[in-house]
Amino acid sequence: MKICLISNLYPPISRGGAEKVAEVVARGLREAGHEVFVISTKPWAGWKSLKPAAVEENGIKVYRFYPANLFYYLNDYKHHALWRMKWHFWDMFNCQSARAVKNILQKEKPELVMTHNLKGIGYLIPRAIKKLGIKHIHTLHDVQLAVPSGLIIKGQENNWSQRTWLRKIYEAVCRRLFGSPDVVVSPSKWLLDFYMARGFFENSKKIVLPNPIGLNVIVRSEATKQSHEQEIATLPTVARNDGLSLLYLGQIEEHKGILFLVDTLKKIDIDFKLHVAGDGSKMEELKKAVGEDARFIIHGKLSGEEVVKVFDQIDLTVVPSLCYENSPTVIYESLSAGVPVLAAKIGGVAELVRDGENGFTFEAGDVEDLTRTIKSISAHRGELQKMRQAAQKSVEDFKIENYIEKLIDKNFQTSYN
Repeated sequence: MKICLISNLYPPISRGGAEKVAEVVARGLREAGHEVFVISTKPWAGWKSLKPAAVEENGIKVYRFYPANLFYYLNDYKHHALWRMKWHFWDMFNCQSARAVKNILQKEKPELVMTHNLKGIGYLIPRAIKKLGIKHIHTLHDVQLAVPSGLIIKGQENNWSQRTWLRKIYEAVCRRLFGSPDVVVSPSKWLLDFYMARGFFENSKKIVLPNPIGLNVIVRSEATKQSHEQEIATLPTVARNDGLSLLYLGQIEEHKGILFLVDTLKKIDIDFKLHVAGDGSKMEELKKAVGEDARFIIHGKLSGEEVVKVFDQIDLTVVPSLCYENSPTVIYESLSAGVPVLAAKIGGVAELVRDGENGFTFEAGDVEDLTRTIKSISAHRGELQKMRQAAQKSVEDFKIENYIEKLIDKNFQTSYN
């Protein structure tokens, strides 16, 4: 079957986990024998960048163009709130972007369109798909259809920004523009319930399907270690110590909880090392908070192969989010590598991390609970080794081939079993 995948960002242009999922699905569909092409965006590079151009990337045809707007999606943090507000309005009704996507779909004639995050490429796209009569599956990744920033911080659920009439208008318009795709997929029950409570997707088939573990995720095993031994020999080595070896992998942003984690760890009297991998707008603030403390090692952004080597040498991955999370990609990556996870219990996280089985949870933003949990883990570090196999087993059903099978059956019809 010919399938189109549309995502606001697509690797190597990326920010977080949603675009990684989009790439995994595209590659998985191709491996399953489907003809796949992708529509995504690229930064401004002159007037020619407004016109979609197709190139082959890792064996998949990818159309990229600059969606005419006030600034590129990845540059939103550089602009003040009023300018971002104007940007959101334009993004919702971006006719140039919708027309570009429609022209590509008319040219390629896919039988199925799978959309992921559309913020930054335009919210008129679902209507364009419907007008062309193409079957449509939309995958949810966060709360951005109800909250422009895509973020709801713990403890701020009912603050002024959530109650303002502008946000309510934004939500109502998004609900109308998206309508009811044929199928709506949510990686967590929490996120699906969030949208159903707000009247979204009333006539859609709705399924909860955890994100797939992709072909590019390396699972910890002796065979894997041997096959990659030479390949990763020159990559950064994580120094081992007798204490707890922790990893934070993700965006260096305040809402992701990295600053909260560093501040908490500095006050805990245990032997540990925290390895930080990622980048973001709060990097300088993070470096200032760490100072000369040798217990914190900042690696910056790592490649996939480098992450594999880091995973192979740590005890625990920490996901300290202060915002409501859907189904963080880093949790899938860590568990598939056999590394237990310590995660803030917020949003859909508890649907992936089970206390004492494949990891541990704590109350988001609660310093005392996080401190108590880390001290307990440190005192029983030997238990982490026993949890490695259970961690891998907990994501065995999330392989990409299983994911595709649950979405598309052999008769090329969507499946809701």
